[in-house]
Amino acid sequence: MPANNFEEKPYSEKEIFLQAQELMDIKPLQLYFLKDDYQLGHNTRSMIQKWAKRIRRYNVPIYIHSLSSIPNGIRNLTDDTANHEAIRTALNRGLIIKSLLERHGIAKNQLIIKTVPPKNMQPGNKLKDMIIITTRRD
Repeated sequence: MPANNFEEKPYSEKEIFLQAQELMDIKPLQLYFLKDDYQLGHNTRSMIQKWAKRIRRYNVPIYIHSLSSIPNGIRNLTDDTANHEAIRTALNRGLIIKSLLERHGIAKNQLIIKTVPPKNMQPGNKLKDMIIITTRRD
């Protein structure tokens, strides 16, 4: 089955095009984390639920962009290992968000997790521990 052929098709591509303005009005959801933290508070879970409720009727891919900063305070941590740990943290956070979105009615095959390695992040970017849930690829 093609990657863009989702299980449920509440709207055709033409209908989505006609509803594009409404879809564009659904802003990306930004979630911030403390360094090395995975916890989601009640308010954050509620925000995810509301966002999922607005978007779930559209047959569009949903991207979970997950960013994590390099861990510090660990002895003998090479640059490669530090990057690997940051990617692992970002992926685990992304999986938590993916699971929550699935519980709130988003089809599993609509969800795409993307992690950004810390070494590829913009210099001086202070928002390194965050997730952005959006319908936009980048």
